[in-house]
Parts: sequence; C-alpha cells; structure tokens
Amino acid sequence: MKNYLLIFFLTIFTITIFSNSDAATLRELRQQQEEECKKSIFSRIKCKADDYNFSPTDYFKKRKKCSDLRDRADTVYQGKQLYKQCMDRYS
Repeated sequence: MKNYLLIFFLTIFTITIFSNSDAATLRELRQQQEEECKKSIFSRIKCKADDYNFSPTDYFKKRKKCSDLRDRADTVYQGKQLYKQCMDRYS
C-alpha cells in the first residue's frame, strides 16, 4: 500500500512540475518565425531560402560530383537523367 501511495505522489509531483514549464508551443514558434521574417528584406530572403546555401564553391563542387556521375552512366540518356536528378537535390 505504501508503494502505491509513493508512486501516486511522485506522479502527481512530476505532473505539476512539467505542466508549469515555459515550453513554447508550435503556434508560438511559428509566430516568432513570421515576425523574424517580416523585419527586413534580407531576413525575408533568408526565410524564403531556408537552408539553401548560396555559396558558389558549393555549387561547383556539386556540379563536379554530378558530372562524374553523368560520365559513369551506361548511356547518354541515363547520364543526363542522373545529372539532372543530382543537380535538383542539394547535397
């Protein structure tokens, strides 16, 4: 019986601790992100681009890697398809 009371009080205690936390809800996080995106033109561009990296060196590295894939293909058509797919996804 004592074990059940102990478990009961511990669960009530943990529920009260975690229910009063200041964790942001998903709606609040979206509102904060929208406010950040409305500040300036550069922040708008950053929000629209998300995780895309505009570095030219990364583009040329990706192009070289995709060209290597294209050159190793069995046919010209397969090479074109591989190159196009590789360039579409950003890795």
